[in-house]
Amino acid sequence: MGPRRHSTASSDSRRLRVAIIGAGAAGLVSARECMREGHEVVIFDKGDHVGGVWVYSDETELEDELGINADRLRVHSSLYSELRTNLPRELMSFSDFPFTVKAMGAVSVDPRRFPRHEEVLRYLWLFALEYDLLKLARLNTSVNTITPLPTPEGALGPQWDVTYTSTERGQKVQATETFDAVISAIGNYHEPNLPNVPGLHSFPGKQIHCHNYRDKHRFKGQRVLVVGASFSGDEIARQIASVATQVIQCARSWASGPNVVLPPNLTRSPMVARLTKDGRSIFEDGKEWQPDSIVYCTGYKYAYPFLPSNLLDIEDFRVGHLYNHIFHPEYAPTLSFIGLIVRSVRFPQFEAKARYVARSLSGRLKLPSKTDMWDDIVSYYARLEGLGVPMRYAHSQGKGHSPDSAWVYNDKLATACGPDVPLTEPWRVRLSELSFMQIFNRPESFRDRSTEEEQKAYDIAAAACDRMLVKHKLGRYPASKL
Repeated sequence: MGPRRHSTASSDSRRLRVAIIGAGAAGLVSARECMREGHEVVIFDKGDHVGGVWVYSDETELEDELGINADRLRVHSSLYSELRTNLPRELMSFSDFPFTVKAMGAVSVDPRRFPRHEEVLRYLWLFALEYDLLKLARLNTSVNTITPLPTPEGALGPQWDVTYTSTERGQKVQATETFDAVISAIGNYHEPNLPNVPGLHSFPGKQIHCHNYRDKHRFKGQRVLVVGASFSGDEIARQIASVATQVIQCARSWASGPNVVLPPNLTRSPMVARLTKDGRSIFEDGKEWQPDSIVYCTGYKYAYPFLPSNLLDIEDFRVGHLYNHIFHPEYAPTLSFIGLIVRSVRFPQFEAKARYVARSLSGRLKLPSKTDMWDDIVSYYARLEGLGVPMRYAHSQGKGHSPDSAWVYNDKLATACGPDVPLTEPWRVRLSELSFMQIFNRPESFRDRSTEEEQKAYDIAAAACDRMLVKHKLGRYPASKL
């Protein structure tokens, strides 16, 4: 069974020419939703494959592995070679395209519930094949700038000149095209964030940001300091500890519980206070240590190099001011952002946001007035302030960061889209609750050992994905198609 053309657009809906920047999960599902609304879609991606951040490369930014120099030769991938998902595969499924071995058939290369990154990439490739999206992608093409054009009175919003550079037979070719709308789907895993540690720039040892971490073996026999304690910090510290002489992991706070099992050569410390020219790290409790290398697992900054500098204000990990984390009121709905939110189950949320944007463009969903959108943004920031949430968590839906859970947010978008869009299935909510708890409570074992309660939730999720597979009559593709 080959790819199918999917369209639910009504005869009186708007059909626009839409540029999507990024061919990862967010870009692909945005393209699918726009196609369903009858829009003409072009996907731009600087890589040579679809899949975005899930396309692994051994390449790193060798000359600047901290990511300090704005003019450095940039590498898009942030994957490390041993990465496995930290969410069960069923939970990552789009609403009508299950991420299961049964659905993937011969294309699957890792049947585990928490598979390696190669399996996720193959899932995205299959998604692109199923919905005939590959023909829309202009690969090896970097978007340089997007420029809003004057908006005629009564128009939906500004059109956009998109200037891009494509590589054809080794030659770079620059061109500009006009689009009715632009969707930014580039995610937020490409611009390293570094802590403000005195002495960082004069420390003589090797320092890298985890964006450039690929393999633990480069640290064999070393004394390694890992800075940061979120998902990547915990994971990378454990990986390096399996080959290093000693690892100290430091942070201001710890996501995982106090009783987690640590490797014998991995210890935790308060945050590093300063680094010295003679190679010492001084911690906030006054203790000192001399690491050979430092790995910063300190997150990423939001960066949109193709946007005019005066278009949005980006500071303190906040892209302001966005209605529903998607639209700036002055440019809605013809400029939108899909991949902003963190601490959520991202693939289903990408889908919810993409559908919301696609229907806003077609006219099936009517956005509030510009004034009402501004009022909503001000109200949201006030709610965060009232809850004592720092503005750097404005786009986080982690526990204690957001007034609403990720699933409540998704359902608000679904409700706005209309009665034909189902709300979140209860199995997803329960499985996500268990999944985030186990990441923090059993980081050393949650992927390969489950409790009775977790296994029950997995079984319910697997059955739901089986029903999804039957309901949507998805195509089957041999491994040779990839």
